[in-house]
Amino acid sequence: MPIWGFPGTGASGHAVSDFVTSHHAGLVIGMTLNIIGVSLWLALGAGVWGRLRASGDQHGDRLSATAACFALGYTAFVTLLLAGFLFFAILVTQREPDNARLLYDMTFGLLATPGAPTAPCLTAFAVRPLTSSAITPVLSVRRMGKSCSKSPVS
Repeated sequence: MPIWGFPGTGASGHAVSDFVTSHHAGLVIGMTLNIIGVSLWLALGAGVWGRLRASGDQHGDRLSATAACFALGYTAFVTLLLAGFLFFAILVTQREPDNARLLYDMTFGLLATPGAPTAPCLTAFAVRPLTSSAITPVLSVRRMGKSCSKSPVS
């Protein structure tokens, strides 16, 4: 279900409740797939955090600031996404028009806020390769520049 098919921000609780009731099966499937997908991000984040922490160990920094910032930011934004899905799950299962507007607003409010903890998380991920040779970027600008200068242009 595309997001542009959802009721607008000025919709009443009854309009939101009617929408949820008429699209119940699709919303449950979409919500379940999103929850599974975001939960799998935790495994990805744990792997990246482990790699950042291992690179800090090589330099005598047991728990580096970059690994800690990454872990806190990553955990915060995944938690906010899952909390948004929780309110959406309550909205889909409750089907009461009185609380539908509040749950709808809480869902979209929580799904809009993970940008704040994502910024330090991505900054920590980007800073570590610049300060350590233990993690080499997959595609660095230097490598790309060298490979472009060596290849003939046809």
